[in-house]
Amino acid sequence: MGGDEKTLINIAKNTDNINKKIDAITSLTKLPVLSKNALDFLKKQLNTTEIMLYKAALNVFSEYSCEQAIPYIQKELKIPYSEKTKIVIPIIYLTQKENFKLFKDDLIQFLKKTNDNNTLSHIGYILKSLNAVRVEDFQPFFIHQNQELAISAIYSASHDINLKDKIEFFFDAIISTNQRISLIAIQSATKINQINDNLLPYLKKAWEMYPIEKDPYIRNNINSYINKTGTNKKIDITQW
Repeated sequence: MGGDEKTLINIAKNTDNINKKIDAITSLTKLPVLSKNALDFLKKQLNTTEIMLYKAALNVFSEYSCEQAIPYIQKELKIPYSEKTKIVIPIIYLTQKENFKLFKDDLIQFLKKTNDNNTLSHIGYILKSLNAVRVEDFQPFFIHQNQELAISAIYSASHDINLKDKIEFFFDAIISTNQRISLIAIQSATKINQINDNLLPYLKKAWEMYPIEKDPYIRNNINSYINKTGTNKKIDITQW
């Protein structure tokens, strides 16, 4: 939808069509700046029970008035959580990069409660930017019945700056009967450039579980780790 600020705000104010209202609000992002009048209008929309309208309004409001949006976002990160909580987390990632640290503790707490892949992934991105990823915060999801959630959790956890000291958290996932989970766990655990003797039995088990015709990537990753750490001088992987 095109138009200047006044036109778009008038459309949003005067239409009863929720999709048209959302379209007008979203179209405000085409403008370089927004006036106080427009920002005040967006703030009023944050009281709506229409979740998609709330999402559109907060996204634009936070993009154009980053500091003013902070308390509205923080409110939704407090217990009791609501459907709006899932909405604000991607918006934090997209519009609040300078303020990530303000939300860190609340995001870690909410991580314990979520079963939403998109939410978990965005929390992971934010914590990675802060060098605040901890494997132990994501490990409970490694064997989650939702495969995509487990994979996202393992990927996020691999960005822990102390990864080399926490490899054991990946052991069960490495020998998962789900080969996608096994592969991402192996890729994460073998990011370290040093040998971990406790890791080797799990890599050997995965090697046995996944012959090359079943999943060549798993064996390729294990082989690369053995070679880069110099372990190939001690272990003949072809005998596994």
